[in-house]
Amino acid sequence: MTRNTVFFVGPLPPPLGGFSAINQKMLGRLSDRADVRVFDTAPKSLSAGPKWTRFFTVFHRLRSMCMFLFFALARRPDSLYVGLSGGLGQIYDSFYILIARLVRLDVFVHHHSFAYLNEVKLHNRICLGLAEHACHIVLCDVMAEKLTSGYLIPKERIFILSNVAFLDERKNTPEVGEHDLLTLGFISNITLEKGIVEFFEVIANLAGRGQSIRGLVAGPVDPALQGRFSSLLRTHPAIEYLGPVYGEKKEMFFQSVDMLLFPTKYKNEAEPVSILEALSYGIPVLSADRGCIHSMIDEMSGAMFPFENYVAAATEYIMSVLAGTISLHSLSEGASNQFNTLRACYGDLVADLVSKIAGQKL
Repeated sequence: MTRNTVFFVGPLPPPLGGFSAINQKMLGRLSDRADVRVFDTAPKSLSAGPKWTRFFTVFHRLRSMCMFLFFALARRPDSLYVGLSGGLGQIYDSFYILIARLVRLDVFVHHHSFAYLNEVKLHNRICLGLAEHACHIVLCDVMAEKLTSGYLIPKERIFILSNVAFLDERKNTPEVGEHDLLTLGFISNITLEKGIVEFFEVIANLAGRGQSIRGLVAGPVDPALQGRFSSLLRTHPAIEYLGPVYGEKKEMFFQSVDMLLFPTKYKNEAEPVSILEALSYGIPVLSADRGCIHSMIDEMSGAMFPFENYVAAATEYIMSVLAGTISLHSLSEGASNQFNTLRACYGDLVADLVSKIAGQKL
């Protein structure tokens, strides 16, 4: 049986991040159902110095665009899937979408960022204007509403699909609360916007109330923050920094924490994969209310607070857990149930979407 051909445009690992990781998983799903030609928009590391980075980035993109044009005309694929860039990369994405329209492909645009939904710029309008009649894949209802209100994308062209659909189910989740001390975790890019300072402040507040708390921090440190971060670690000996963690080291991180703190102030926060991963391990999450996070956490699996009041609210919540007013065991069960419920909900949806991209006409 002849398989349809799908052109896949988007950044793939390395470097590994939430966006590229989900793209990699979507690529795997599509490759099972169709012949896929990949146009990776993430330039790989090169041996040249930093001053050449921009040149190689532009060269990589132009080479990819030329190959796309050639194969689109010569091979005539059936559909185009685009993991849409959140920034200026949309200028390049517009080229792929334009060519796809000219050769009459079905176009599927997967949105992963709120950047162009919170602030509309000219290149965003051009890109989304070209993609007006595409099938738009978004992460939650808020993203769908912003796409409709900001770019007049018809609601019937929007498909809501959480990233949870691409994560693996965990048969046996570790029991939280078995550590000697309540352990609070932070895993993300370590930046001011992601709330690393607020994480330290929560633990300092708890220590000031006589509570013995352990903290684990994982993730790459923003070079501009390295000095301040090192100073914070010296000031808070109860907090251990593990560095960037992947694979088994990431699994060990989640097995070592009782609650995950996600005090993000990042205005373009979308649907953090780390929150979904924590829920999959039965770890309750205390997050700031941003982007799609409201659709990820309920009162049985954690809590959300306004970012302006995160430190005080999270401190009081954890105090209630320590006092037994809020059951950590129940929260852990709620986190596992929330993950399994979300995954079951979106599991069939992703199969249907992959089928459409792989050849079923809209």
